[in-house]
Amino acid sequence: HIEEYTINELDLRNEIAGQQTLKAIAAAYSGKYDLSALRFAKLYPELSGPGILVGEFIEGATFDKLLARGDLPYEKLLQLFGIHGLFLFAPGVFHGDIHPGNIMLRPDGTLCLIDTGAVSRVGRRIRRGLFNFFVALCDYDYSECVRRMNEMAETGISGSRLETFERRFKSLYRDFQGRSVSEASLTRQMMETIKLAVNCGMVFEKGMFSIIKSMMYLDGMVLRCRPDARLIEDMKPHILAFQDVMKAEE
Repeated sequence: HIEEYTINELDLRNEIAGQQTLKAIAAAYSGKYDLSALRFAKLYPELSGPGILVGEFIEGATFDKLLARGDLPYEKLLQLFGIHGLFLFAPGVFHGDIHPGNIMLRPDGTLCLIDTGAVSRVGRRIRRGLFNFFVALCDYDYSECVRRMNEMAETGISGSRLETFERRFKSLYRDFQGRSVSEASLTRQMMETIKLAVNCGMVFEKGMFSIIKSMMYLDGMVLRCRPDARLIEDMKPHILAFQDVMKAEE
């Protein structure tokens, strides 16, 4: 992942290609999911090259600056989750570096994604499995979470190893329900979950790293913006909206 990301970043034309990929996906899903708040800056390929990128001036401020000033509305973070989650869970093609410096809030309230040189991709098994995991997690159905985690692994487990995983998983999530992001980081929880799954014998595709990185950024922004938020509960309406989109494609 680091090798691919670094090489892509060294040629700014990849940002143009990445934006075109994301814009095409947004157009394909615009009638299935509300992406009206998503914007992309106009870029000029004919004036750009490997070392220079020419684009329009974007009015507004990055999420990073807004968070530093305490001016970012929490609702805009949830809106970002909805947009990013649609790309992640439906086509499995998404902005691979969605840190707060790469999202801008424009004066009209729309969100502009910048620095699109890194586009990440994950296979159907992992994106659908992770989505189903989150559906179960929103309901705090830990037995179903265990089943979905095992389904998304390229190499699953059974018998005593699966029983051990379920017992330890429930212990890990024993105090998770009702806790805020400052009390229980969703990213930390997921990292511990993957570590536990791997130690019990599950094997996951390498695309999992890009997903965890996205979650780290989103979780970190929520922690800076609304540390008392119960993120998994606030995510639930978006998760259910994704479910409708994905069912329509099956």
